[in-house]
Amino acid sequence: MVDFDFYCLINVKAFKNWGKSEDTFIENFSIFKEKAFIARKLHKALITDLHKSMDAVLEEMLEDGSLVEALAMASRLSEKAIIPAGESAWRPPGNIEQHLRSLDAEIIQEQNQKLEELVNKLEAENEVLIHQITESRNKVLIIDKRMNNILTAAPDDIRRMQKAIDQMEDYINKLKNE
Repeated sequence: MVDFDFYCLINVKAFKNWGKSEDTFIENFSIFKEKAFIARKLHKALITDLHKSMDAVLEEMLEDGSLVEALAMASRLSEKAIIPAGESAWRPPGNIEQHLRSLDAEIIQEQNQKLEELVNKLEAENEVLIHQITESRNKVLIIDKRMNNILTAAPDDIRRMQKAIDQMEDYINKLKNE
């Protein structure tokens, strides 16, 4: 028996048509145009094998009881799928690419919204950090000014202190001498 995978390898367009007649089979497989006898034999063998494999699958389903279960499930699903009068069933649009793009558009919009929220959150955090950095820089500038004032005033203060020390030493010496 021919494996079903073999049939999957056959051109889809040809696969749709080759079961109709031997002539369409020969037309679809141009390699057989010159040897029509071989093409007819191959066509007959393929059809026979296909029927045998389909029968075998159906018999296997009957033996397992899965066919009965599958038919019962299909019956239940068809009962659930009954649409009340006046309601129309959803149908996909005729242009599949357009329909898929519309589904993608919704996902893209959702992702864009999430990204905008994330960007807004990050911008708010950046503003807080910028504010903190500005405050810290201002504090550093104030400290720098104080240090510069201290450093520029330090030599004068040191001279004054040295002068005060010298005067105190003189006073101490005068008090000791008295």
